[in-house]
Amino acid sequence: MQNIRGKLFLFCIIFECCFIVLLILYIGSLWNKTRKTRTSVTPIDRNMLQFPIDTPLQYYYELVPNTVKEDDFSYMRLSGVATHTINADGLNERKMYTVEKPKSIFRIVTVGDSFTEGAFVDTKNNYSEVLEDLLNTNVHCADYQSFEVINLGVAGYDMQYNLERYKRKGLKYNPDLIILWTDENDYVSHNEKYYALAHSWDPVVEAPEIIAMYQNQGDFAPEANAIWYKFNTLYTRTELVKEELIYLRNLLQLTRGNTIIFSLQRIPQDIRQSIFTMIRQYKRAYFFPEIPDSYDAFPDNHPSIEGHKQFAAFLYHKLLSIFFTDCVLR
Repeated sequence: MQNIRGKLFLFCIIFECCFIVLLILYIGSLWNKTRKTRTSVTPIDRNMLQFPIDTPLQYYYELVPNTVKEDDFSYMRLSGVATHTINADGLNERKMYTVEKPKSIFRIVTVGDSFTEGAFVDTKNNYSEVLEDLLNTNVHCADYQSFEVINLGVAGYDMQYNLERYKRKGLKYNPDLIILWTDENDYVSHNEKYYALAHSWDPVVEAPEIIAMYQNQGDFAPEANAIWYKFNTLYTRTELVKEELIYLRNLLQLTRGNTIIFSLQRIPQDIRQSIFTMIRQYKRAYFFPEIPDSYDAFPDNHPSIEGHKQFAAFLYHKLLSIFFTDCVLR
């Protein structure tokens, strides 16, 4: 009898070990399927955000006006702090811009996520500010005395939030041109769905093994990406991309001037082709998936100061070739 119990006990131990191994292998295989849609995570101090009540979006947020926002490099296990000066309109800017646009001004509005806001670089060094300086220093046009580049970027935005941001903050500035930074994250990271999941599912309690997996990969935000892992088991890439492309279309329909969409060369083919197909319907829309994947970047892939200079230089030359062919370089 004892011998039988001993064999049963041994069998149970072996079975449990096999189950654990299979579970780890399953999680690993599922992670391999979902890791292509992992999102870059930028930590944001909740005290630097406000949550407007006059929006249909449940989790939409904006930067608090008249504040100084700091990006702490310790997130990337580095030392240092980058400072963002948030103006009275809640924009990461060196100054305020008048809502009414003088005829002598060519006004550009930039829209996007942390790449546009300028995560981990001081306000003066984000690509919107650098582009404004390049234009005002080097370009003289008969029709314009100067150029303005107004930065609407906010870390963590998807395409739906970009659209809401432009409705709330961009339209009133009546821009001649909108520049939209976009990447895969904008189409596979649906904020409203993600934050709803984050409020209802705690990976620390329910999936510590997934957190450990990301930690072993050296991930900078294992808990947040564990939620993305869960997110990718609930929603298919196809349905997410399809919905976010609708918001891009709505943004293009709102614009009164021209629109430039730009991204990295590595933007996935399905999204790339969908954008190209969409902009054919808009005579004043352009798509340039041409930023080299080797742009200068921090360890978490956000552009460094040099990377923002590269983005600004790219946009500067595109503007010269499309809109300012009759202007004189100083």
